[in-house]
Amino acid sequence: AQMPDRTVSDSLRAVADLKGMRHNIHILVLLSALPGSVCGHANQTAILDDCAVEGFSALQVRSVAGSVFACPSDSLHSQFWERAKGGYRRINSPTPSVPHIAKECQTVNLVTAGRHRHDRYHQHHKGVYLERTSGPFQAVHEVRLPLIPYPALVNLSSKAPPFRLEGGIEVKVGKGIPENHLALATLRKALQGQREVRTDGARGAARVGGSVHLEVVLDKAKSPESYVLQIREHDIELTAPALAGLFYGVQTLRQLVQTGAHRKELPQVLIQDSPRFEWRGLQLDVSRHFFGAEEVKLLLDTMATFKFNRFHWHLTDDQGWRLPVDGYPKLTEVGSEGFGGRQSYTEEQIRDVVAYAKERHIEVMPEVDMPGHVAAALAAYPQLGNRDVEGWQAPAGPLDHFGVSDYTLSPSNASLAFMEKVYSTIGRLFEAPWVHIGGDEASTKEWSVSTAATDFLATEASSGRQVQSFFNRHAGEMLERTKKTVISWDESLHMPGLPESSVIMAWRSEDEVRKALEAGKKVINCDQTTYYFDHYQGSHGSEPKAFCCLTTLQQVYDRDPMPLGLNEEQKKLVLGGQGQLWSEYLSDWKQVEYMAFPRSLALAERLWTAPAQISGFDEFEARLSERLKDLDERDVKYKSPSNAR
Repeated sequence: AQMPDRTVSDSLRAVADLKGMRHNIHILVLLSALPGSVCGHANQTAILDDCAVEGFSALQVRSVAGSVFACPSDSLHSQFWERAKGGYRRINSPTPSVPHIAKECQTVNLVTAGRHRHDRYHQHHKGVYLERTSGPFQAVHEVRLPLIPYPALVNLSSKAPPFRLEGGIEVKVGKGIPENHLALATLRKALQGQREVRTDGARGAARVGGSVHLEVVLDKAKSPESYVLQIREHDIELTAPALAGLFYGVQTLRQLVQTGAHRKELPQVLIQDSPRFEWRGLQLDVSRHFFGAEEVKLLLDTMATFKFNRFHWHLTDDQGWRLPVDGYPKLTEVGSEGFGGRQSYTEEQIRDVVAYAKERHIEVMPEVDMPGHVAAALAAYPQLGNRDVEGWQAPAGPLDHFGVSDYTLSPSNASLAFMEKVYSTIGRLFEAPWVHIGGDEASTKEWSVSTAATDFLATEASSGRQVQSFFNRHAGEMLERTKKTVISWDESLHMPGLPESSVIMAWRSEDEVRKALEAGKKVINCDQTTYYFDHYQGSHGSEPKAFCCLTTLQQVYDRDPMPLGLNEEQKKLVLGGQGQLWSEYLSDWKQVEYMAFPRSLALAERLWTAPAQISGFDEFEARLSERLKDLDERDVKYKSPSNAR
């Protein structure tokens, strides 16, 4: 940029004239405000003089309006055409109108168009076309709706007359949709002040203003979480193959209503949507610091708004036992006496949370961590510990400090009876088909020196790690008898005993995802470097106390939950991903929210939205600014994204 114009021009011409290399050289020249024409480049190389030949013909991107069609040309550039009388006309070109355009042409005003073009931004200067920026450039700026997560396909008719949110809205509800379904309540709240009429599928009722028609059309070939939303000038139609999809479609419609022009109109649009991953989860640790059922419901409400469908409830740990278990009352008398006093859930509260989540199409997976992380249980029932170890003493109560403890269950009949009661209680209280058995950070110190452990297992155990295999096997057998699938942290993968059907939560690194796949296991990506939301969001000096490290909003968004380099069969085993809210330093509910949001919104999009619709962090952040109003309406605390990169 500091060279004279003639030097730049001559140098580029000399490079371009190199025999046999004309179309294989990538040239980067940073120039500012050069006069001349703008030219979009459709591939990753510089074609220089050919840029205007059979190509853009100096397309001025800001002047493009209406229906525009991008068509490939022989020169590796795209021609842009618009509708004209009698056919189509090249934009900014004397080329006469033609009656038809090629089948390969794509409509530019679809948000899917141009997703992977990576066009280069060139400018005509003294006979050559110079690349003006080093970043990717899309020739036509797309209109993106302020939705999170972004749908799989959005066909926006930006010039068509909008649907007006006035004059009364008639709501038509198809058969098979219960009157008390939360999708209807959500829609009614979004359309607050509009008149609603239930017609049970009748389409011929007189229109008051516009109308909204909801219908479930059973189709086992489609994801039950998929939906199609069509907004026309006078009516809105939402169809789904199951109630879950209907619920998610209403969430999308709600977001559109709440961001309409002063909530008065909606654009005409066709949205066809389906999630990328089946497991879209958040975890909450209620052991280190306890959070009541009503606070848990607040998290479930926000999760549902952004299409999360799995809630991982970490109910027990060294610092507190929160689950009532038949025959073991001291667990919630002694074992729950942690920070803040004696705190646990009743069976009624647990059933209430499970039902509340189910209404929002969220399944609740309980975690009872064994055989490690059991200090709170041993404070209540010391006989479950390795009491023959020299100097062993039961903890006086749940631990009041953090870190990995040496306390573990003993491999004994007493421990097996305890586990049976724990899992039978879980079977009564939780409907989800999975139970998380923990299995992480189990110290082998006590087992290695316990004569009772060695005698009980006889030749089966010669080391501490084989003791954990004993617990893996028995936990798997107990849960399989109740038709539950075992889920465990990735440490359990590295020792025998897990059932073939078990699922691995890979937390220590993305390498653990790959190791699980190599073992043929289904896996959920919980990599601590990105998905542990107890990490700092900014500089330590400007943020509340957190566990460690730095995980920014942009880091979460830029990370694809699907590791690179997997084959198609391995990809099928990656169920999805999950954000973790470990609570060592989350002492009150507002701090939980602050650490969860907006990072979990970035995760929600990466778990739902297809890669073809991911346009980069800056574009996401522009939509996020509108969606944060959803959090404001719910009085949810969050970190300002302007300081969350």
